[in-house]
Amino acid sequence: MSGIDSTVAFDHNISTFFSISIGVLFVLGVSMHVLSLKVLLHHEHKSRELTPYLVNVCLSNFVCLLLQFPLVFVASIQKGWTFLGSTSCYVVGMTCFASSTVVIFTLASMSVKIYHSVINQDMGHHEQSFLRKFVFIWVFGFLIFIPTLFGWNSIVSDGPFCTVNWHAESFLDASYLFVVAFVSFVIPLVVCCLYCIKTSRYVSRDTHHVATFTMQQIRTRALYISAGKLTAVVLSLFFIFWLPYWIDGFCTLFAVRRTKPASLAVLCWLFVSISVVYSPMVFTLMNKRFRRSLAKMLWRQRSHRRVNPRISVDRFESSDAALSSCQITTRACSPTNFVPRSPLVNRSFKMSVFEDVTSEIVSQQKTLQRPELTNEAVTRLIRSSLHAAHELHEDYASHDGEHEQRRKTTVT
Repeated sequence: MSGIDSTVAFDHNISTFFSISIGVLFVLGVSMHVLSLKVLLHHEHKSRELTPYLVNVCLSNFVCLLLQFPLVFVASIQKGWTFLGSTSCYVVGMTCFASSTVVIFTLASMSVKIYHSVINQDMGHHEQSFLRKFVFIWVFGFLIFIPTLFGWNSIVSDGPFCTVNWHAESFLDASYLFVVAFVSFVIPLVVCCLYCIKTSRYVSRDTHHVATFTMQQIRTRALYISAGKLTAVVLSLFFIFWLPYWIDGFCTLFAVRRTKPASLAVLCWLFVSISVVYSPMVFTLMNKRFRRSLAKMLWRQRSHRRVNPRISVDRFESSDAALSSCQITTRACSPTNFVPRSPLVNRSFKMSVFEDVTSEIVSQQKTLQRPELTNEAVTRLIRSSLHAAHELHEDYASHDGEHEQRRKTTVT
């Protein structure tokens, strides 16, 4: 790797603007990717066949955020890489390009998977080679930039970032730039666009097979089509954000410019930085299931709060004095389990009437917002149940008395 002398005049105003931008993008990117990974690894999405592809995209961007953005932030404050050194510059350059390679290869692999699933109607088939495929993509993403360690081109400073050396003065260094551009950007981009177009054309023309599908296959087909649209949008934004960098790089290569405006360098690298952050926003806007799971996670305490009252009462008497002596306490394990207790007796038993009320409350969770049982409501419920039990006991006693009287009369 050659020296880290910058070819960009980096003044104070541009350095401050870029430092603030990188800090904001870092905070937003880390928080959004953490939430996205938690949602995708939730049991509702974990079983989905395309979830590993989205997880790999988020993981690649997350690694880039953690390894690249803090170093770039310090370098932008220091107005160069002299303070951090050449090793940090190389880590930033390799991480940036390896991460972008992993993302675009994952999107290409995902578009191929969607096409074959829709064409072959194997919507119920689950692939078992995700791990090997993703390991190959990650290894390939880093190996393609290893030659810069052995003299085939180099990683140099380009203002706030580090990148391959576009000021190539030999044919060997220039050939490496063409190899990197075609292998890590052009080829996977063409593959992804080709399969997205083929999937769209097949879905728009061949609709006669849908009549033979089951309802589950129709739902899965709709999910694959939605995932194809998501892939197309993510790929389009990736292309838009990276295109200024590639155009500027090849202009530098063919024009052999020794310097370039700092505003142009900052603009290109700002677009590249945004490309690391935007994917969770696209997932949220375009996937209804993802959006619902994210909202459920953010409001977990409110949405997932279940009322499951398990009420136990001790041996009771029908008098009001015994009822008023019951103390309603709460179990430590759950704030919604109300346990009326008597200070006189320790034994307790369950009443089925309360279990019926519990099942009815649970069945109405979708219509009730934060249902709660207050102490007064529980007291009234206990009072009415005790009264009903007392009346039932008196009915049984009167029935037994009448039966005994009839037996005696018959004997007489």
